[in-house]
Amino acid sequence: MNFFWNSFLGYNLSLCPQGPGDAGAEAYPTKPLRFIVPYAVGGPGDILARLIGRKLGERWNQHVEVENVPGKGGSVGAAAALKAPADGHTLIRESALDKSQPLR
Repeated sequence: MNFFWNSFLGYNLSLCPQGPGDAGAEAYPTKPLRFIVPYAVGGPGDILARLIGRKLGERWNQHVEVENVPGKGGSVGAAAALKAPADGHTLIRESALDKSQPLR
């Protein structure tokens, strides 16, 4: 299980700024994160998002708030993420299957 988390987080967070080149950069995250889940509470997508949120919180030493916004096959949750401030503190859990409908 530990191998799964290390490889999963390592792969998905590989684009995050880190290392000596960013020594003067502001620490991230600077406030609690909002993790939008466009699925109902208690389903597999929600459970996975809560597990990921817990691990991210441990790694970043910051609280991760998991917020379920179900409806219209994920479109309502995606719209909520689009309306969030562009400060980098809002995440969304999506899958390739959710991309079948355009946002309106």
